[in-house]
Amino acid sequence: MTPRALASAVQTRKVELDRLWRKIRKELRGLESEKYTGEIDSVLSETEAKYKLYQDKWEELKNLYSENDEYKEDANLTKTTVLESCKFYEDTVEGIRAKVNTLAYETNYETKSLLSNHSSVLTGSAKSRGSNASSVLKAQAIAAARAANESTLYEEIIAQRTLEHKPKRLLRN
Repeated sequence: MTPRALASAVQTRKVELDRLWRKIRKELRGLESEKYTGEIDSVLSETEAKYKLYQDKWEELKNLYSENDEYKEDANLTKTTVLESCKFYEDTVEGIRAKVNTLAYETNYETKSLLSNHSSVLTGSAKSRGSNASSVLKAQAIAAARAANESTLYEEIIAQRTLEHKPKRLLRN
């Protein structure tokens, strides 16, 4: 590869790597800040696919760097950045999964608590027939009900405050 073509290929890969990392970081921030729902697994899977592509692009760039010793310093700087990005990604994903697991545990605990209050209605065999899927659906239903309740509460507060701050119109006689 000519030096000019190599420089162009290196620059292209660096730009691709940077753009891909920005997308990954944006998705991770979104996952961290949102309330967790059943679709988090699909979003996380998409992010993991982008992360795999990020690692593949880094390997391509590393191979390009190895073709010319002039890129040694740039290769070291880029390697440091990529390693820091990978560490950030892994730590963030670990934190997200921990939050999801905690929420699932808490929701499952609340579901079990609700079921135990109605244990006289359910027999032991009926309880054992429940599948993990139904537990997940119940947990999601409880989470959705809570979110709807909070949303309704906020809407009521906003409506009340809006009414309080509306200018009073003068009645004409």
